[in-house]
Amino acid sequence: MSGRDIKLKKKLLKVENVVGENVKQTEIKSDIKFPVKVKKIWEVDADVRDIETKVIEDKVIVSGTIHKQIFFVADEDRKVGDVFYKKDEVFEKTVEEKFTEFVDVRGARENFDAEAEVRVEFVDLDDIKKDKKDKDKHKHKGKHRDEENSDDDRHGDYGHHDDHDEKGRHDDRVRDIWRQIVVLEIFVKVFEVAQLEVVTDVIGRDLDVRKELLKVDSVIGEQEKQVEVVRDIEFPDRKRAKKVKEVIAEVKDIETEIIPDKVIIKGVLHKQILFVEAETNKVFETSVDEPFTVSVEIPGAKKDHTVKVDVDVEFVDVDLKKGNRREGFREAKLTAILDVFVKVTEELQLEVVTDVRGRGLDVRKELLKVQSVVGENERQVNLRDEIIIDRPVKKIVDTLTDVKINRRETKVLNDKVIVDGVLKKQIFFVDLCSEAVFEKSVKEDFTTFVDVPGARKDQNVQVNVDVEFVDHEVPDYPKWICGAFEDGEFDPEDYPIIQTAVLSIFAKVTETLQLDVVVDVRSKKDKYDDEEEEEGEECRIKIVVVQRGDTLWKLAKRFNTTVEAIMELNPGIDPNNLRIGQKIRIPCSAEGR
Repeated sequence: MSGRDIKLKKKLLKVENVVGENVKQTEIKSDIKFPVKVKKIWEVDADVRDIETKVIEDKVIVSGTIHKQIFFVADEDRKVGDVFYKKDEVFEKTVEEKFTEFVDVRGARENFDAEAEVRVEFVDLDDIKKDKKDKDKHKHKGKHRDEENSDDDRHGDYGHHDDHDEKGRHDDRVRDIWRQIVVLEIFVKVFEVAQLEVVTDVIGRDLDVRKELLKVDSVIGEQEKQVEVVRDIEFPDRKRAKKVKEVIAEVKDIETEIIPDKVIIKGVLHKQILFVEAETNKVFETSVDEPFTVSVEIPGAKKDHTVKVDVDVEFVDVDLKKGNRREGFREAKLTAILDVFVKVTEELQLEVVTDVRGRGLDVRKELLKVQSVVGENERQVNLRDEIIIDRPVKKIVDTLTDVKINRRETKVLNDKVIVDGVLKKQIFFVDLCSEAVFEKSVKEDFTTFVDVPGARKDQNVQVNVDVEFVDHEVPDYPKWICGAFEDGEFDPEDYPIIQTAVLSIFAKVTETLQLDVVVDVRSKKDKYDDEEEEEGEECRIKIVVVQRGDTLWKLAKRFNTTVEAIMELNPGIDPNNLRIGQKIRIPCSAEGR
């Protein structure tokens, strides 16, 4: 009951107010050092991990790690540590590089939240040692150099690494160095979670109640949790591992179930393990699937609500067991830390009161800025393509997939959404002739559309893509193919691998609404219970009791003042942590002076 003979129906909304978004392209250069001379770069697979954001005024700071797997062809026979490099064979080098970039987003403030997506658009590597030699040759017009022609300098004096030559002598010099360029696309969205109790109906005599229909996603709650997944593995075919070179981990097959006040997440942690065999020093591969289940508390969650789950692999550790360094190890203990983020929302379609007219009423309003849902839809897309691998393939042992959306080209048109993206695959295969395991990275661009009736060009879009199925058909090679490959007469174009991938594409279109909604209605004869006045001032200072959903910005707007003026009158107040029932002094408004 508020006021005389007036009944109010209210609904608490907790919605995300999108402040702004932006896309930036940036170029990052660095030098990559190799332990042996490199004939050519066979392939580079790059992705971005450990993305973090920090919001400052009108900007978002985005930081992360560029993880690169560089596959190169050695140009010399050489032993470095535990690895025997052989000329014309393919080897792998893993490189991680930190980056920090600023993205402009007008209206961003420190207490706002941000989401960032980073996509690798382009990677290139140039042999700067070769470029240096070409420049020197041109500069000296073909003359022989004296000191620069020493044996050590021909190996490349560009840095340091732990290296030993064939005679066991220590060599502190890297053998080759390449200049790398990575182009990143960084998409940032800044938002604030607004919590406001709105009036959905006013019941009383002689009232003109005006309403507007809203369709919004109300946030029930969100939570983040870490979970540990531990698994003991045995290396295949009785092989003994000298060391594990790398573990590539991804989470697949995520399923969710909402029970009252809780979300159950089930999935599979897929680990690709590259290890060095003790006897041969060759790199082999084995994969492990580890199911996991985690529960996350979300008060207020119900079965018919919508849940969004993101699971990231934060850390993977390997402990070798049952063996020794010299003879190798038979088993390993893998420990992975998963970061699980859960958000539960409720799609509401409700009428909110925008105005009430009648005699003797005091109507309080607040500006509501929300993302109103226009529509959503989902479709499946089949991608079929030929993949060219430059050596005969015995079998595909595993495929890791990821989809990145091109934000600059994905757009809303009338009644549909155009989705532009890249399907990225890491294909691990066994070579038919040598039985060695290799990796092939493939990127396949795609453009498709999703029908969303009611969508218009100036609206916002959220796109999610899942890879539902991937399959590869290996060709039937003739018996003489390995001989042809060894003689350099193998043409991979004659033996393409046929790939089929099925993508599930979901698109939701929203529009930004700014609406003055009614939050309270009282009779003018009744004084608001949450307001008092201080005497003895040129104009009266109000004492306001903080109600649910109040912020300093809302109070400043209601009483025609500024946030700064309120904070000056209330030293020590925390603007980001107002407590319900807390009393705040409100300065005189400009109108009241």
